[in-house]
Amino acid sequence: MSTRFAVLLSFVLLLAAFGTACSRDPEVVKRDHFTRGDAYLQQKKLAEAAIEYRKALQVDSRFIPARQKLAVAYEALGDFSHALVEQVRVADLLPNDVKQQLKAGEMLLAAGQHVDARTRAEKVLTIDPTNVDALILRGNALARLNKLDDAIKDVELAVQSEPQRASSYSVLGNLKALNGESELAENAFVHAVQIDPRSVALRLALANFRWRAGESDKAEAELRAALNIDPRDLVANRAMGFLLIASNRPVEAESFLKTAADIDGTDAGKLSLADYYIYVRRFDDAGRLLEEIRARNGSEAIRATLQLGVLRAARGDHGSGMRLIDTALEKQPDFVDALVAKAQLQLDGGEVDSALSTSRKAVETEPRSAPAQFILGKVLVKRNDPSAALSAFAEAGKLAPNSGEIDVELARISLAIGRFDDATQYARSATQKSPRNGDAYLLLGRASRMKGDLNAAEKALTTVNAQMPNRPEIKTEIALLQASKGNLATARRTFEAALANNPKYVDAITGLVGLDIADKRPQTAIARLEQAIVENPSENRYRLLLAQIKAEQGDVETTEKLLKQAIERDVNDLDAYSMLAGLYAAQKRVPEAIQEMRQVTTRQPKSVGAITAVGMLLELENKTSEARVQYEHALEVDSRAAVAANNLAWMYAAGGDNLDQALQLAQTAKAQLSDRPEVNDTLGWIYLKKGIPTLAVAPFQESIAKAPENAVYHYHLGLAYSRIGEATKAKTALAKALALNPNFNGADDARQLLASLKS
Repeated sequence: MSTRFAVLLSFVLLLAAFGTACSRDPEVVKRDHFTRGDAYLQQKKLAEAAIEYRKALQVDSRFIPARQKLAVAYEALGDFSHALVEQVRVADLLPNDVKQQLKAGEMLLAAGQHVDARTRAEKVLTIDPTNVDALILRGNALARLNKLDDAIKDVELAVQSEPQRASSYSVLGNLKALNGESELAENAFVHAVQIDPRSVALRLALANFRWRAGESDKAEAELRAALNIDPRDLVANRAMGFLLIASNRPVEAESFLKTAADIDGTDAGKLSLADYYIYVRRFDDAGRLLEEIRARNGSEAIRATLQLGVLRAARGDHGSGMRLIDTALEKQPDFVDALVAKAQLQLDGGEVDSALSTSRKAVETEPRSAPAQFILGKVLVKRNDPSAALSAFAEAGKLAPNSGEIDVELARISLAIGRFDDATQYARSATQKSPRNGDAYLLLGRASRMKGDLNAAEKALTTVNAQMPNRPEIKTEIALLQASKGNLATARRTFEAALANNPKYVDAITGLVGLDIADKRPQTAIARLEQAIVENPSENRYRLLLAQIKAEQGDVETTEKLLKQAIERDVNDLDAYSMLAGLYAAQKRVPEAIQEMRQVTTRQPKSVGAITAVGMLLELENKTSEARVQYEHALEVDSRAAVAANNLAWMYAAGGDNLDQALQLAQTAKAQLSDRPEVNDTLGWIYLKKGIPTLAVAPFQESIAKAPENAVYHYHLGLAYSRIGEATKAKTALAKALALNPNFNGADDARQLLASLKS
């Protein structure tokens, strides 16, 4: 190689090396990615922008502008969790930058990280002790940490520091409302609007307060004022639409919801409009929108598939609806809303066990989903497991504390198990959260009546009757209240008014029967019940009422026939069994009845009702071992035979053996006959026998709630209290038992225990 060529080659290699070094300069590389990211961001190519910013940060993880812009890109993409991470990193890199600390704090607050949000606010306050934004941020964080008094102090200081800042008064109004200071809250909201009457956000805050206070007309006026300021405000249009729907003016709501969907411009906005069309039963319009969204195969396609499935089911095509929901779940197995919808369809279709499995999967997938906890509660109600249902609804209430619907369900269950104080509290809370929820007022009226607070009951029922004058259950409850006050003639007219709205409403018919009996008009009651049985043959309450009247008249043949029919209709109707056994015992016909029922089991070997009846009759004859065989046979035929399960569980417990099996049987009975005092007493007794008195208390309390005059139930409760060291409560329960009946089976033991506790 010539010297000249070698020198030239060296020069070329030097140039190449210099060029490579320049192209790989980290500062140049990161700036290049950052510039491209900015260009993509300006073009709204958000995913591409995020990629470029991440590449810049791979070169220099402390490149603050890239982190700031990456947070912006993530937020615009709707990826809030990654946006939060980036914003917090920016704030950590700039510890003295007030603006960045506040931004991180606000995002942490929105993410539910309230302690961290408070910390960011306090960092700012060490730099600037009177910073209004930091005081507001810390106040909001403290409120969410249940430190309401401290939160109010911070916001009041913010107001004092900058008295012409309208938004601070709005925050103060929210905190005062949470603290139950309604008048001060109203003053704060109104003052905020007076300072800045052109603020749509402040008008919306005042409208929301008015709505929660039950002042729907004033809330509507504020929303219209907001829309006059900005007719294209997304939130104001949606809020007006929802208010009109809640005010039973759904037709007027359409224009506002269509405007909101147009402003939103996304498939998510169109989904909200489809929800409205489903609500007003314009299924064709809803279907067209949902099909359009599915066809675009965008980010909302799976949700549109789900909604279309719900729509098909609502139109009566249960199979197609379920297939579409399953399609959504195939694409996204952890789609909680789809699991909730599937569980609801299964529940509606009577598939209670499948609904339980699906709703539990929804809760396992997202334990903090209020709809998942709510549907689990509904399923557990259907399975007659009120304790578990209460827990599920209570958890839903924690996750959605402003939901009146959840409080309604909590009130309903509390009422069913005899917890009248709890029922009243939940129902009253529901009326405050949802002033137009008729069920809330109905339950409040019923719970108040059953507590004996007739004035409160009348107030609640008068309110809901004015709102919904054609609901038969409301009129029936009013009639029961009137009867409680001794106004029987007025009560009769009100029952009849209820039947004018629904001629087959069972509670109104049985209410009239009660008045017929009170007026000594048994033939009228009989005629009414006979007609009711013809019109509604599946309703056993009519047969049992008619059997009671016939028994009092001495018509044994008809009484027996009615009770046998009731058992045929419902093999788990414990009242029918008890009445039939009592009839045979009174007639001294137990051996004859046993023989007759054995003939029935010969003809119908799978008749759980007949098998169980033989067992109960054998018990009356003190043939315990034979009765036990019958109950075991009934459970072989049907493992969910509740009456047989309860009676067999008691036998096992009484003998002190098979306690684990006894508990399983008692739980089987409880699942189907949760409100029966006998069943709850059996369950509690087994817990006592197993040495778990803490678990026995609740079932015994439920027994007493349903049968407060039963001395044995009070005695058992006293035993449970004594074994967990609650001596005062034990003495009260035992004394009550002996006061009710000094000679009940177990009274001597009760007296001895009471004496030992007193000594």
